[in-house]
Amino acid sequence: MMVRYDAPDDFGVETLDLTTCLPIGNDRKFGPSNRAINSLATPLLRVPSAIVPLDRSPDVNILINHTHNDAARISVNSVEPFVVDPRLF
Repeated sequence: MMVRYDAPDDFGVETLDLTTCLPIGNDRKFGPSNRAINSLATPLLRVPSAIVPLDRSPDVNILINHTHNDAARISVNSVEPFVVDPRLF
């Protein structure tokens, strides 16, 4: 399922670059640790996609720090079926 969220425009967003999330030699199965995410000063973390691992790619993921005080201000906008294109595998 694809879940779309709404977050206030005033939310801070931290960004991890490709080398931080997917170091050279990494098999792309591991990203930032939960400890790193939970220690963020902001409720949102932007990380590069493991599917499109290109520096400055527009394909990114936003992770929610559920332990942040402002996380309760994030709401579910929609939930839709999502089928992964088999050509990716």
